[in-house]
Amino acid sequence: MRQPRLRVTLVLLLLSLAYGCKPRSTETELVAGGLYTVESEPGKFGAAKILVYEDGICHVRLYREEYPSRPTTLDPVKLTLGGADDKEGFSLGHVPLREESFRAWEPVLAGKAEVKEEELEGYRIWKKDGGGSAF
Repeated sequence: MRQPRLRVTLVLLLLSLAYGCKPRSTETELVAGGLYTVESEPGKFGAAKILVYEDGICHVRLYREEYPSRPTTLDPVKLTLGGADDKEGFSLGHVPLREESFRAWEPVLAGKAEVKEEELEGYRIWKKDGGGSAF
């Protein structure tokens, strides 16, 4: 289990480094339950949901879907999770990101969905463990 976590941490670190130097966008409202399209890499877009937004930290769920162009809407029923070795793409159930890091992915609000109790498991573990670092 340590190796997938290390891999995910390295991916997040690389994404933060790659996109952390972009100008901060202030146009997109950040809200819990917001479904956002995000630039996952140049020319590719992913889907993310803010589970909790507090104290300048976006607690985000990243879905495995990837798009060649930015969708204008996201249907929460069609968003799925996948493991680190999933051929169709991986996802992360909970990632604590500083607001600047999340905004560097150029999020665009593309829908809203209820934050379900089971989606908050990773956030609760993070909080119980003292709320460690956010990327």
